[in-house]
Amino acid sequence: MDVLTDVLKTAGITLRVNDVSVREIPWRLEAKSAESVAFYAIAEGRCQLSVMRKTTLLVGGDVVFVNHAAPHFLEGSGPDRATIISGTLTFSAGFQGVSFLGIPPVLVLPAAEGTSTAMVFGRFVSEATTSQPGWQAASEGMALALFVDALRAHGASHDGGAHGWLRGLADNEIGQALRMMHERPAHRWTVAELAQALSVSRSTFAARFKTVTGRPPLDYLTWWRLHRAAARLRRLDGATIAMVAREAGYDSDASFGKAFRREFGKSPGAVRREVSAGVASPLQFELKKQTPFEIPEQEAGLNLTKTAWQFQTEGEALFARHGLIPSEYNVLRILRGVGSPIPKTEILARLVVPNSDPQRLFAKLVKARHVQWVRKSDVYSITDQGREILQEIDEPLVDMHRRQLAHFSSGEMAELNRLLVKARRPEN
Repeated sequence: MDVLTDVLKTAGITLRVNDVSVREIPWRLEAKSAESVAFYAIAEGRCQLSVMRKTTLLVGGDVVFVNHAAPHFLEGSGPDRATIISGTLTFSAGFQGVSFLGIPPVLVLPAAEGTSTAMVFGRFVSEATTSQPGWQAASEGMALALFVDALRAHGASHDGGAHGWLRGLADNEIGQALRMMHERPAHRWTVAELAQALSVSRSTFAARFKTVTGRPPLDYLTWWRLHRAAARLRRLDGATIAMVAREAGYDSDASFGKAFRREFGKSPGAVRREVSAGVASPLQFELKKQTPFEIPEQEAGLNLTKTAWQFQTEGEALFARHGLIPSEYNVLRILRGVGSPIPKTEILARLVVPNSDPQRLFAKLVKARHVQWVRKSDVYSITDQGREILQEIDEPLVDMHRRQLAHFSSGEMAELNRLLVKARRPEN
């Protein structure tokens, strides 16, 4: 039994390559908290990763996995440009994959020339950057291989005295015990039986298992049985709770339910109902919400709000670098698009988002010499300086929009636009 494969399957891991970007000094890439684990592959150049006030230098050939629960950012470090391939690892709905897999806040797989890891990294970069047919499936498979390499290295490391089942896999004796338990999870294992199979004393085995993994042997077995059972319940494959209980090594539904509630804080039936009703959603997990949303409309509204905030924050940062706020940029775009002076009332009517203080808005633009007041009837036109600042923003803004929605197909983009319009106009 391959224990690591068994655990990854149970975790329901999904890996996605999201973006390939070439960044020129100076640059900064900031990530907010989410339910996923972020990964970054440094194809060339160098950069610094900052997580929880700790800075790590990354160079070409390095791969890093970051627990997204901790906000973090990467920024340029050195005179050259950097090519960064980024993506995410997510886990099956409601599954606490980060803590279950024992992933630390930052997991670095350093460059290792002449190794099999380096060969996989090179092929991964090639697939992700050349976009040949099937590149996404190929690159994501190799990114998963790099993640496995990182987990192996972490398990073999004793940095900071870390322990867990990953470290147990790197130990010949404890690794064999783990394989036995994963191969026959429903078996009524005893410490004595496991120790006998390893040809060591019961007390020696029990003490060493707890030192390496952080749990006594039978506590680990119970923990694994319950997480395996929870994954089976979420699959909705027709298995009854009684069947899942027997597979987990429990003779009665009552004892299984009691142990399950102690581990997860809810009953096996509750987990199944949540999945059946589709309420164990990514947003619920992301917000760490303990109960389902009252109605689907509430979840959709919050999803729209959170997504809009995320996109707006990135846009505001881009405009701020040019001394503008979104509404000021919007006014300049309107004036450039019209090409001739128009009344302020017409400009305000065309704004994407209404402005609460139009007088201050136009006064600031006039003072900055981005627009000019044409005559007393409140007619405005864009200046040459205003056009210049728009030209500086045009390409970075288009790149930002492409990157934000690059994972959508053309059909999905058309459907998303249709649904967003429908949300604003219920009559459509």
